[in-house]
Amino acid sequence: MTHSGGQQEQDGPGGPELERLRAELESARRRIAELEAAFASGGVPPETRARLQLGPDERADAARAMEVCGLLADLAVSLDQVMWTAWSKNIAPRSAVKRSAPLSRTMGRYVAGDPEVSRAALGADVESLKRLSAALIAAVGRVGRLFAQRHLQKYAVQAISDAAPSPGFMKNKEAACWQHYVKLMNGVEDESINQEIMQLIAESVEQVLRGRMGGGS
Repeated sequence: MTHSGGQQEQDGPGGPELERLRAELESARRRIAELEAAFASGGVPPETRARLQLGPDERADAARAMEVCGLLADLAVSLDQVMWTAWSKNIAPRSAVKRSAPLSRTMGRYVAGDPEVSRAALGADVESLKRLSAALIAAVGRVGRLFAQRHLQKYAVQAISDAAPSPGFMKNKEAACWQHYVKLMNGVEDESINQEIMQLIAESVEQVLRGRMGGGS
């Protein structure tokens, strides 16, 4: 009878599973206690302390640290939405560069302890946002000069003079140049100019993302 009762206790419903859950709960409690102790003692990882310019003897306030986390999360989520929407809808809708998932979802799943979302996955999404933001800012600084160079290649006075056909009988060079200019401008409208600028931005961004700018491989 004793043997049977012991066997039932070992193999009964929820036995091993309950022990596993208890172990996980205890591990979580220990981790929370460690974090609370770290905040209580002002413990901040060295790399975070350096980024925040905290002195070696300055303590971290747990409540204010959580407020900072909230503000930074709001900034990251807003920036993620603005940058990827501008890129995928306005600048380069056909580009192969895509967002894997909204950063808000990845951050939320990671904080909630989703085992499918690792620290590396969260870091990859954050890094993608950082690179896209940097690439778009760099493109803004380059696109004006690139557009001017392309424009002058076709519409500069010397370019038109060189490309204009030889004037026929009873025509002068100025008239031939004007006719060539009119021909070049046929179909050029504000939307076509905007599309050309967006294309230049997209090309510049993809060069940065692929590491081809500034001597990258």
